[in-house]
This record gives sequence, structure tokens and C-alpha cells, in this order.
Amino acid sequence: MIAKRMLLIAAFGLALLLPRDGFSHNRIYVRIAPPKPKQVTVVTVRPHRHAVWVPGHWKWNGHRYVWVKGHWIKARKGYVYVPGRWKHTHHGWYWVPGRWKKA
Repeated sequence: MIAKRMLLIAAFGLALLLPRDGFSHNRIYVRIAPPKPKQVTVVTVRPHRHAVWVPGHWKWNGHRYVWVKGHWIKARKGYVYVPGRWKHTHHGWYWVPGRWKKA
């Protein structure tokens, strides 16, 4: 009886972690829209000629949104950096990480 109950609890917990659709494998949906991005002026000097600025963004910490500061990354020859963004679906909001795209 106890083993059966433990198995049901484990199955229920696993069901909460599984994606609801084929495209949301590692997505965490947030029901609350993120705040508008902060308007920040980059005051740091470019560390080197081949550096690309990654803008700051709002991150969901499980309870509320917190601001993540922007930073410099090394450029990739032949690519442009596409910043991350929040996307809205019928499940809620989820974060789409920044990525490199062929130029």
C-alpha cells in the first residue's frame, strides 16, 4: 500500500516536469508578464575590438523577476548575436536564450 502510494506520488511529480507539447522541453512558463526591459547605457569600455554587447534582461527566479546585467562576449566570425527575449504563448511567458546566427 505504501509502495503504491509512493509510486503514484513519483508519477505525479514526473508528470509536472514533462513538457506539455513537443516544443517546450526545457521551458519554464511564467503566468506573469516580464517588466519592460531597463533602458541602460553601456558605460563600460569595449574590452577588445571583437567584443559584442549582450544586453541585460529580466530573469524569473521562481518567485519574481530579477534583472540580469548585460555583459561583453567574444564575437564569432561570420555570425551575428541575436539577444534573448521573452515570448508569450497560451501557456504563459518563457525565455528564449540569445544565440549566434550566420551573418
